[in-house]
Amino acid sequence: MMILHHGWRSSASRRVRLCLRLVQLLDKMEEALQPSGWLVGKAYSIADIAAVPFAKRIDEEIAPDEMAAKKHPRVAEWWTKIQARPAFARANFGPFLES
Repeated sequence: MMILHHGWRSSASRRVRLCLRLVQLLDKMEEALQPSGWLVGKAYSIADIAAVPFAKRIDEEIAPDEMAAKKHPRVAEWWTKIQARPAFARANFGPFLES
């Protein structure tokens, strides 16, 4: 099966590789979250805000099991904190996929 990806023809295996790279992002986030529980510095920042769409997509569609505390405990804790923020609720960040 061929998939159009940003105007280029792309094989399903290429899409899988791209999804795996997104999952690898969680490993990097896990490391970055170690000092303070936030991605950069000691407090919530634009870095955390910028990571939300990626985390949501991984959690919702690409690899929800990778977002679990068993695999990425710091990411799971961070994601819980992010979703609890009033701004997250106000953003009305709906699902990427329709049911």
